[in-house]
Amino acid sequence: MKTLLSYVLVISMGAVASNRVLANTDPNIHYFMDGLVVTPWELSLEYGKSQIDENGRAATLRDSLVLQAVDGKNGKDAVQLKWKPKGIKTEWGGVNRNILTATLTNRGGSIDLSSVVNNAAITVDIMVMSPPKELVDWTIESEWNWKQRATFGLKHVLRKLPKKKWVTLPIPLKCFGNGNVNFSKITSIMQLSTEGKMDVIVGDIRLTAVAEDVGC
Repeated sequence: MKTLLSYVLVISMGAVASNRVLANTDPNIHYFMDGLVVTPWELSLEYGKSQIDENGRAATLRDSLVLQAVDGKNGKDAVQLKWKPKGIKTEWGGVNRNILTATLTNRGGSIDLSSVVNNAAITVDIMVMSPPKELVDWTIESEWNWKQRATFGLKHVLRKLPKKKWVTLPIPLKCFGNGNVNFSKITSIMQLSTEGKMDVIVGDIRLTAVAEDVGC
C-alpha cells in the first residue's frame, strides 16, 4: 500500500491573496482558487466570527491566529496563516480552540462527496514556513453540525515537508473515517487548527482523484 506522503509532490508555483468571490467555477470540486473563494464557500477565522477585511487580513483575539494575503510568483494568490497561541481559555477552563481555527465553509448549501470517498482527496497547495510543534487537525463537517465532524492529523506530515517550498498535499477522503460525518452533505471542507505555533501559506484547495491503494 502506498502511503500518503508518497503522493506529496514538490512543485513550483506562486502566491497572493484576498477573499473575493470566484463565480462560474464548480463548487463541488474547487473551493479556494487563485486566492479567491468559489461561490458559495467562505474563508474566515473562528467559524466566521473573524472576517477578512479589505486589506486581506483577519485575526482572532490578541492575534492568536492571523490570516494575511501574501504576494507570490506568476500572479498566483494565497493566504498566510500564523498561529501564536496566547493561552486563552474558555469559560470552562479549557483551551479556546475556536480562536485557533481557520475555516472554509459552504454558506449556500452542501456538496455530495459520498460517491468518491475511496478515490478522491482534498488537495491543498501549501508552503510550510515554520513547522508545527503541537498536533494539527484538518477537520471536515457535514450539515453545519459540530457533532458531524471527522479529523485527519497533519502534524507529522507537515513536519516532514521541506520548508519554504510549495508542495501539493492530497488528503484522501477515506482518511476522515474517524468521525460521524455525512459525506453526502459536506458543509465545511476545512477547519484547520493547532494549539501551538505554526506558520503556513495555503494556496488552492480542491478535490482531486487519488489511487484507491493510498494509505493514511
